[in-house]
Amino acid sequence: YLFVNRQYEKLANIVSKEVIGKSDYDIFTKPVADLFRSQDKEVKKGKSPVDFTETIPLADGEHTFITSKFPLINSAGHVFAVGGVCTDITERKRMEEKLEKESRRLNEVNIALKVLLKESSQTKDDLEDNMKLNIKSLLLPYIAELESSPLNKKQQFFINIIKTNIDEITSSFSRKLTIEYNELTPREIQIANLIRQGRANKEIARLLNISFSAVDFHRRNLRSKMNIKGKKINLRSHLLSCVG
Repeated sequence: YLFVNRQYEKLANIVSKEVIGKSDYDIFTKPVADLFRSQDKEVKKGKSPVDFTETIPLADGEHTFITSKFPLINSAGHVFAVGGVCTDITERKRMEEKLEKESRRLNEVNIALKVLLKESSQTKDDLEDNMKLNIKSLLLPYIAELESSPLNKKQQFFINIIKTNIDEITSSFSRKLTIEYNELTPREIQIANLIRQGRANKEIARLLNISFSAVDFHRRNLRSKMNIKGKKINLRSHLLSCVG
Protein backbone atom coordinates (compact mmCIF):
# COMPACT_ATOMS: atom_id res chain seq x y z
CA TYR A 1 0.00 0.00 0.00
CA LEU A 2 1.28 3.47 -0.99
CA PHE A 3 -1.63 5.55 0.28
CA VAL A 4 -5.01 5.20 2.02
CA ASN A 5 -7.46 7.95 3.01
CA ARG A 6 -9.25 8.50 6.31
CA GLN A 7 -12.44 6.79 5.15
CA TYR A 8 -10.46 3.62 4.52
CA GLU A 9 -8.89 3.89 7.99
CA LYS A 10 -12.33 4.24 9.54
CA LEU A 11 -13.85 1.42 7.55
CA ALA A 12 -10.98 -1.03 8.07
CA ASN A 13 -10.49 0.13 11.66
CA ILE A 14 -6.80 0.70 11.01
CA VAL A 15 -4.48 3.73 10.81
CA SER A 16 -2.56 4.55 7.63
CA LYS A 17 0.90 4.02 9.16
CA GLU A 18 -0.09 0.41 9.87
CA VAL A 19 -1.02 -0.06 6.21
CA ILE A 20 1.58 1.82 4.18
CA GLY A 21 4.29 -0.52 2.91
CA LYS A 22 2.22 -3.63 3.55
CA SER A 23 0.36 -5.92 1.17
CA ASP A 24 -3.18 -7.29 1.29
CA TYR A 25 -1.80 -10.49 2.83
CA ASP A 26 -0.58 -8.50 5.85
CA ILE A 27 -4.02 -6.99 6.46
CA PHE A 28 -6.71 -9.38 5.28
CA THR A 29 -7.33 -13.12 5.36
CA LYS A 30 -5.77 -15.14 2.55
CA PRO A 31 -9.05 -15.63 0.59
CA VAL A 32 -9.67 -11.86 0.62
CA ALA A 33 -6.04 -11.07 -0.23
CA ASP A 34 -6.14 -13.59 -3.10
CA LEU A 35 -9.28 -11.89 -4.41
CA PHE A 36 -7.68 -8.42 -4.30
CA ARG A 37 -4.50 -9.70 -5.93
CA SER A 38 -6.43 -11.29 -8.81
CA GLN A 39 -8.31 -8.02 -9.34
CA ASP A 40 -5.05 -6.05 -9.44
CA LYS A 41 -3.59 -8.46 -12.00
CA GLU A 42 -6.69 -8.04 -14.19
CA VAL A 43 -6.37 -4.26 -14.10
CA LYS A 44 -2.61 -4.35 -14.80
CA LYS A 45 -3.02 -6.77 -17.68
CA GLY A 46 -5.76 -4.77 -19.36
CA LYS A 47 -4.31 -1.37 -18.47
CA SER A 48 -7.87 -0.05 -18.06
CA PRO A 49 -10.34 0.55 -15.19
CA VAL A 50 -12.41 -2.40 -13.96
CA ASP A 51 -15.38 -2.42 -11.54
CA PHE A 52 -15.73 -5.22 -9.00
CA THR A 53 -18.42 -6.14 -6.49
CA GLU A 54 -17.29 -8.08 -3.44
CA THR A 55 -18.36 -8.91 0.09
CA ILE A 56 -15.56 -8.50 2.64
CA PRO A 57 -15.56 -9.48 6.33
CA LEU A 58 -14.60 -6.51 8.52
CA ALA A 59 -14.48 -5.89 12.27
CA ASP A 60 -18.19 -4.96 12.45
CA GLY A 61 -19.38 -7.69 10.09
CA GLU A 62 -19.53 -8.31 6.36
CA HIS A 63 -19.65 -5.32 4.01
CA THR A 64 -20.43 -5.28 0.31
CA PHE A 65 -18.50 -2.91 -1.90
CA ILE A 66 -18.44 -1.73 -5.47
CA THR A 67 -14.77 -1.12 -6.13
CA SER A 68 -13.48 0.75 -9.16
CA LYS A 69 -9.82 -0.12 -9.73
CA PHE A 70 -7.68 1.68 -12.27
CA PRO A 71 -4.03 1.45 -13.44
CA LEU A 72 -1.47 4.18 -12.71
CA ILE A 73 0.76 4.35 -15.78
CA ASN A 74 4.15 6.08 -15.97
CA SER A 75 5.61 7.99 -18.89
CA ALA A 76 7.11 4.80 -20.29
CA GLY A 77 3.65 3.23 -20.49
CA HIS A 78 4.21 0.79 -17.63
CA VAL A 79 1.71 0.20 -14.81
CA PHE A 80 3.54 1.05 -11.61
CA ALA A 81 0.55 0.92 -9.26
CA VAL A 82 -3.17 0.20 -9.04
CA GLY A 83 -5.57 2.70 -7.52
CA GLY A 84 -8.99 1.90 -6.13
CA VAL A 85 -12.13 3.74 -5.01
CA CYS A 86 -14.58 1.76 -2.88
CA THR A 87 -18.29 2.49 -2.37
CA ASP A 88 -19.95 0.72 0.55
CA ILE A 89 -23.32 -0.56 -0.68
CA THR A 90 -24.01 -2.82 2.31
CA GLU A 91 -27.19 -1.04 3.42
CA ARG A 92 -28.44 -0.73 -0.14
CA LYS A 93 -27.85 -4.44 -0.73
CA ARG A 94 -29.62 -5.32 2.52
CA MET A 95 -32.58 -3.17 1.49
CA GLU A 96 -32.66 -4.76 -1.96
CA GLU A 97 -32.59 -8.23 -0.41
CA LYS A 98 -35.34 -7.22 2.02
CA LEU A 99 -37.47 -5.84 -0.82
CA GLU A 100 -36.84 -8.94 -2.91
CA LYS A 101 -37.83 -11.16 0.01
CA GLU A 102 -40.96 -9.08 0.60
CA SER A 103 -41.77 -9.21 -3.10
CA ARG A 104 -41.51 -13.01 -3.07
CA ARG A 105 -43.71 -13.16 0.04
CA LEU A 106 -46.35 -10.90 -1.53
CA ASN A 107 -46.25 -12.99 -4.69
CA GLU A 108 -46.81 -16.15 -2.65
CA VAL A 109 -49.70 -14.46 -0.81
CA ASN A 110 -51.16 -13.35 -4.13
CA ILE A 111 -50.97 -16.88 -5.51
CA ALA A 112 -52.57 -18.25 -2.33
CA LEU A 113 -55.40 -15.70 -2.56
CA LYS A 114 -56.04 -16.59 -6.19
CA VAL A 115 -56.26 -20.27 -5.24
CA LEU A 116 -58.61 -19.48 -2.34
CA LEU A 117 -60.82 -17.29 -4.53
CA LYS A 118 -60.95 -19.97 -7.18
CA GLU A 119 -61.85 -22.62 -4.59
CA SER A 120 -64.38 -20.26 -2.98
CA SER A 121 -65.99 -19.57 -6.34
CA GLN A 122 -66.11 -23.28 -7.12
CA THR A 123 -67.63 -24.02 -3.69
CA LYS A 124 -70.22 -21.29 -4.21
CA ASP A 125 -71.13 -22.67 -7.63
CA ASP A 126 -71.41 -26.18 -6.17
CA LEU A 127 -73.66 -24.95 -3.35
CA GLU A 128 -75.87 -23.10 -5.81
CA ASP A 129 -76.13 -26.16 -8.04
CA ASN A 130 -77.02 -28.37 -5.07
CA MET A 131 -79.64 -25.89 -3.89
CA LYS A 132 -81.22 -25.69 -7.32
CA LEU A 133 -81.23 -29.48 -7.63
CA ASN A 134 -82.81 -29.94 -4.19
CA ILE A 135 -85.51 -27.35 -4.85
CA LYS A 136 -86.40 -28.83 -8.20
CA SER A 137 -86.37 -32.43 -6.99
CA LEU A 138 -88.05 -31.87 -3.61
CA LEU A 139 -90.57 -29.11 -4.33
CA LEU A 140 -91.50 -29.08 -8.00
CA PRO A 141 -93.01 -32.61 -8.05
CA TYR A 142 -95.44 -31.63 -5.27
CA ILE A 143 -96.35 -28.39 -7.02
CA ALA A 144 -97.03 -30.33 -10.21
CA GLU A 145 -99.22 -32.71 -8.17
CA LEU A 146 -101.16 -29.78 -6.77
CA GLU A 147 -101.63 -28.28 -10.23
CA SER A 148 -103.11 -31.53 -11.49
CA SER A 149 -105.79 -31.43 -8.79
CA PRO A 150 -108.89 -29.20 -8.90
CA LEU A 151 -107.93 -25.69 -7.78
CA ASN A 152 -109.98 -22.53 -7.39
CA LYS A 153 -108.70 -19.23 -8.78
CA LYS A 154 -107.15 -18.14 -5.48
CA GLN A 155 -105.29 -21.43 -5.03
CA GLN A 156 -104.04 -21.33 -8.62
CA PHE A 157 -102.91 -17.75 -8.05
CA PHE A 158 -100.77 -18.76 -5.07
CA ILE A 159 -99.38 -21.76 -6.94
CA ASN A 160 -98.25 -19.38 -9.68
CA ILE A 161 -96.57 -17.14 -7.12
CA ILE A 162 -94.74 -20.12 -5.59
CA LYS A 163 -93.55 -21.26 -9.01
CA THR A 164 -92.40 -17.75 -9.87
CA ASN A 165 -90.44 -17.44 -6.64
CA ILE A 166 -88.85 -20.85 -7.08
CA ASP A 167 -87.83 -19.92 -10.61
CA GLU A 168 -86.33 -16.69 -9.27
CA ILE A 169 -84.35 -18.55 -6.57
CA THR A 170 -82.99 -21.16 -8.94
CA SER A 171 -82.05 -18.68 -11.63
CA SER A 172 -78.95 -16.51 -11.77
CA PHE A 173 -80.84 -14.03 -13.94
CA SER A 174 -81.34 -11.41 -11.20
CA ARG A 175 -77.67 -11.40 -10.24
CA LYS A 176 -76.57 -11.09 -13.87
CA LEU A 177 -79.13 -8.34 -14.50
CA THR A 178 -77.91 -6.37 -11.47
CA ILE A 179 -74.31 -6.61 -12.70
CA GLU A 180 -75.25 -5.59 -16.24
CA TYR A 181 -77.61 -2.77 -15.20
CA ASN A 182 -76.74 -1.61 -11.70
CA GLU A 183 -79.30 1.23 -11.73
CA LEU A 184 -82.30 -1.08 -11.73
CA THR A 185 -84.57 -1.08 -8.68
CA PRO A 186 -85.60 -4.34 -6.94
CA ARG A 187 -89.13 -3.98 -8.39
CA GLU A 188 -87.75 -3.47 -11.90
CA ILE A 189 -85.58 -6.58 -11.55
CA GLN A 190 -88.63 -8.52 -10.33
CA ILE A 191 -90.72 -7.39 -13.30
CA ALA A 192 -87.86 -8.00 -15.73
CA ASN A 193 -87.68 -11.59 -14.51
CA LEU A 194 -91.40 -12.10 -15.05
CA ILE A 195 -91.17 -10.55 -18.52
CA ARG A 196 -88.29 -12.92 -19.30
CA GLN A 197 -90.58 -15.82 -18.30
CA GLY A 198 -93.13 -14.65 -20.87
CA ARG A 199 -95.66 -13.23 -18.42
CA ALA A 200 -98.10 -10.65 -19.78
CA ASN A 201 -98.67 -7.29 -18.09
CA LYS A 202 -102.05 -8.37 -16.72
CA GLU A 203 -100.57 -11.50 -15.17
CA ILE A 204 -97.60 -9.60 -13.74
CA ALA A 205 -99.98 -7.08 -12.17
CA ARG A 206 -101.98 -9.88 -10.55
CA LEU A 207 -98.88 -11.76 -9.31
CA LEU A 208 -97.32 -8.67 -7.78
CA ASN A 209 -100.61 -7.15 -6.64
CA ILE A 210 -99.97 -3.88 -8.49
CA SER A 211 -101.93 -2.01 -11.15
CA PHE A 212 -101.65 -2.64 -14.87
CA SER A 213 -100.43 0.95 -15.36
CA ALA A 214 -97.68 0.38 -12.76
CA VAL A 215 -96.41 -2.60 -14.75
CA ASP A 216 -96.44 -0.50 -17.93
CA PHE A 217 -94.55 2.27 -16.09
CA HIS A 218 -91.82 -0.17 -15.00
CA ARG A 219 -91.58 -1.62 -18.50
CA ARG A 220 -90.89 1.87 -19.89
CA ASN A 221 -88.24 2.42 -17.20
CA LEU A 222 -86.59 -0.87 -18.10
CA ARG A 223 -86.43 0.06 -21.79
CA SER A 224 -84.99 3.48 -20.90
CA LYS A 225 -82.30 2.12 -18.55
CA MET A 226 -81.39 -0.60 -21.03
CA ASN A 227 -81.02 2.03 -23.77
CA ILE A 228 -83.64 0.48 -26.06
CA LYS A 229 -86.33 3.14 -25.59
CA GLY A 230 -87.82 4.13 -28.95
CA LYS A 231 -86.14 1.18 -30.67
CA LYS A 232 -87.96 -1.67 -32.39
CA ILE A 233 -86.60 -4.23 -29.94
CA ASN A 234 -88.78 -6.66 -28.04
CA LEU A 235 -88.10 -6.28 -24.29
CA ARG A 236 -88.36 -10.01 -23.54
CA SER A 237 -86.03 -10.89 -26.43
CA HIS A 238 -83.56 -8.29 -25.20
CA LEU A 239 -83.66 -9.69 -21.65
CA LEU A 240 -83.12 -13.23 -22.93
CA SER A 241 -80.18 -12.20 -25.12
CA CYS A 242 -78.33 -9.72 -22.92
CA VAL A 243 -78.29 -11.67 -19.65
CA GLY A 244 -79.38 -15.11 -20.66
